Amino acid sequence: MNTPSRSPWLPFLLAASVPLALTMGRADAASAPPESTASSPTPSPIPGPDSASNTLAPPSFGPGEPPPSGASDLPMMDLPKTEAGPVFPIPIGAGEPDFKISNTRVMPGPALAAIGPVSVLDGFDALLGAPPLPNGFTYHGAEIGLMGGSYGRTQGLVQAGGLMGDFALFGAYSDVKDDGWQQHAGARMRQAHGDLGWRNGGNEYHVILHSVSSMNKGALLSPVELIAADQTAQLNYPSSFGTDSTHIKFTGSYALNDGWTAESKLSFGKFKSKQVITLGGALVNDCPSNPALLCSGTTPYMDIHGNQFSSPGADYYAYKQTLTSETTAWGAAASASNRGQLMGRLNNFTMGVDYNRARARASYRQNIGTMTEDGGYGTDLGVTDSPPVGRPEDASAIANYVGLYATDSIDVTDKLKVAFGGRFSYSNVESRDLRGTRPSFNENRTFTHFAPSLGATYALTPGLIAYGGYSETARVLAPSGTFCEDRESACNSVPPWFVSDTITDQSVYRTYKIGLRGQLPNLGLPIAGAQLAWNAALYRTDISDYTYVAASTGRPSLANVGTVRRQGVKLGAEMVVGAVTTSVGYIYTDARFQSSFSLFQPLNTSADANGYIHVKPGNVLPNEPKHQLVVSMKTNVTPKWVVGTSLRAVSSSYYFGDEINAMGKVPGYVVASFNFQYRIDNHWDVFGIVENAFNTRYAVTGGLASTSQHISLAPGATDSRAQGIGQPRSIYVGFRYKF
Repeated sequence: MNTPSRSPWLPFLLAASVPLALTMGRADAASAPPESTASSPTPSPIPGPDSASNTLAPPSFGPGEPPPSGASDLPMMDLPKTEAGPVFPIPIGAGEPDFKISNTRVMPGPALAAIGPVSVLDGFDALLGAPPLPNGFTYHGAEIGLMGGSYGRTQGLVQAGGLMGDFALFGAYSDVKDDGWQQHAGARMRQAHGDLGWRNGGNEYHVILHSVSSMNKGALLSPVELIAADQTAQLNYPSSFGTDSTHIKFTGSYALNDGWTAESKLSFGKFKSKQVITLGGALVNDCPSNPALLCSGTTPYMDIHGNQFSSPGADYYAYKQTLTSETTAWGAAASASNRGQLMGRLNNFTMGVDYNRARARASYRQNIGTMTEDGGYGTDLGVTDSPPVGRPEDASAIANYVGLYATDSIDVTDKLKVAFGGRFSYSNVESRDLRGTRPSFNENRTFTHFAPSLGATYALTPGLIAYGGYSETARVLAPSGTFCEDRESACNSVPPWFVSDTITDQSVYRTYKIGLRGQLPNLGLPIAGAQLAWNAALYRTDISDYTYVAASTGRPSLANVGTVRRQGVKLGAEMVVGAVTTSVGYIYTDARFQSSFSLFQPLNTSADANGYIHVKPGNVLPNEPKHQLVVSMKTNVTPKWVVGTSLRAVSSSYYFGDEINAMGKVPGYVVASFNFQYRIDNHWDVFGIVENAFNTRYAVTGGLASTSQHISLAPGATDSRAQGIGQPRSIYVGFRYKF
């Protein structure tokens, strides 16, 4: 006999959750996250099951952090942090985007170049330097890097670049494979990047090709009672997320007259994804009137062809849900800048336009099958056609985004620089039901917004700079796989559209920030020469019409939940004493809902009789730790030998599905790592990394999961809290050879 498995999407949408990364911004990137004020006088329930918007899950990418624009960066050899477990592309937490005035940073890089970055030695990338620049004009030579270690992890990178007269060529290829430390998990990612450049006088042109293929399996949230029995065990397999993406871009930069320069971009891309979720505890049983057939209660359980399923006589059943999407996107952008003087003062003016278009198709299918003893998907019985969420769906979307912007920064005095600007955005999204069964898919919505920005930096002393500013950013639903030419384009939505039955309202991020950055170039310590760089900032971001990923009893969709505010403090310091460099970074985050609304979350112990929880203004956002600290140290033992260590501490946070903060918290944790690098000669480097050196057992995220299904390792489990466990001690070694 089978019992209901309610709100099944939440654990899986959380599976690949990544908490707010504690990354201290570089000297020219002071930033802050997003949110909004105002609250509804009375709670407004999220639509019920038929709209598939009744249970809310975490925001994608995080408030204020737009997803990457295309795939221009090459973090090919990064070692994933221990808490980043693959599977579904819905990371948790809020990244800290560069605080910008449209396309111009509030704090120009040259003005702060002496302040220096506050960096953390962390993984492969930090050991071997920044990812290779995909440009043959700046990268000359070739290199090979290989690394391997715990849990079957292997990864390699080959890259080469050079000049051929006025032409430059760069190419890189990487392959990463990891078997995963949990059962039924693992990941594989391959990337290829090519850049052909040509210089003619003051002009420069590039043709850039980037391709990514990835597959992530498993790494799901597990009920706490299952974790207590075996932290490597996972229910509900197979579950996976795979993508294939190809992006080609044509760029040009032009030197014009009278201090003017111009840039242009044209891009085209294809994106495909396939997401597979297994859900135990399917709501089916042998029909009371005819045990040879399947029913849901007493209702006949039908397949996509209109036939009732035959019963295989299994003890337990599971769903396998498959979501696929395919997107074709293209974009164009042009800008012009002038560096000159205005009223005798240095002035930098930029204006531009960008256009992005995407055409997407998406589908949803739910299969029914038997369930294995250990929680896997057994014999497939076919595709279901059971309302509301087991019915097949096919939808399409066409989206257009236009942005017009202008910015200007002027050195008002030798100490004061002021920047201001604005961006006008136009967005149109049209969605269509392709099966004729979900008329709620048929929408056409248009949004516009003008976003002003203002900021300033002031040199209090040669080694102390104060800064502050205000900026707005508009975000509009975008089809998954859209390539946006500008990070500030409205199509850098949070999160991307997939199979959603409503087009959500435009979200507007209003960010305020003030801070100080300073440097003491010589502390005069008797033991050795010493330097200190530090920063301190206060920020607040208000988001109106905040977009949440809703996890229903079927498939994910999107919903606006009113307003959210995130505010806090960022502190960082880096000290160099002789051969020892020490960095400290701290972030305090207060993230709260500012509106009242209701969520369908029957797994919450404080849900009402209808399964709803009622969020009030002041409730803390789930999975948002208040305190995060990173301390790192790097020592040059000899000119060729470098050793380092880092310690990461994160405080507790609430579970997703517990937006009313009633079910306790996911415990905080402290994790330490060590690394070394030895340069044999000008060609050879060897290195090693020990992640989670003391084998700390900790959870990086949490949500709610049904325990009503069969759990062989934890029979009788009743606790609906579930966690994503951090990776145990992991050891990696590798080498790099430069030609």
